[in-house]
Amino acid sequence: ELPLTHAVHSRMCGQDAHVVDAGLPFLSEVYVFTEGGSVLSFENHRYPDRQPHGPLQRVFGMCRDITLTKVTAAALQQQGDLLQAANNAALLLFSDDEELDDLARKVLGIIGGLTGADHADVWRNHGSSDEGLLCTQVYSWTRDSSSNYISSYASTALYSAHLPGWEEELSSGRSINTLTRDL
Repeated sequence: ELPLTHAVHSRMCGQDAHVVDAGLPFLSEVYVFTEGGSVLSFENHRYPDRQPHGPLQRVFGMCRDITLTKVTAAALQQQGDLLQAANNAALLLFSDDEELDDLARKVLGIIGGLTGADHADVWRNHGSSDEGLLCTQVYSWTRDSSSNYISSYASTALYSAHLPGWEEELSSGRSINTLTRDL
């Protein structure tokens, strides 16, 4: 059963009125919000039914659930965007015309731009201090290009102080990735 709100029902009745007035079919998408917070998408078709050369008798309506189609299309678009970003980054990395520092900044810009991040960094792990493994920021990209910096060791951090659980992550073969969005 389709959980129609008053607003959605009113809009569909307005579409019926359009079909009656114009005497032409009408196609629209209807979005329904469930109690659980999900969005359902429906394709709504309205058709006039009339006798040949006669008056309009009634309006036929048909709704088709296209939620899965919409979700699949969005996932495919996201995968396509990621693949395009990977191709762009690979093209930059394999070009001979750029310095490594410029390439790193451009690749971070591709990744940051695609994900909607405002800031992306590359950190280098290096020798341990008495307290544990250190990492130093090597490259940084910021959406506001005036604050981008490259190869300026901006800061050194102690993993244990800033990333609890880092030992388990790195020892299990995972990497620690962060992108920052200004909320």
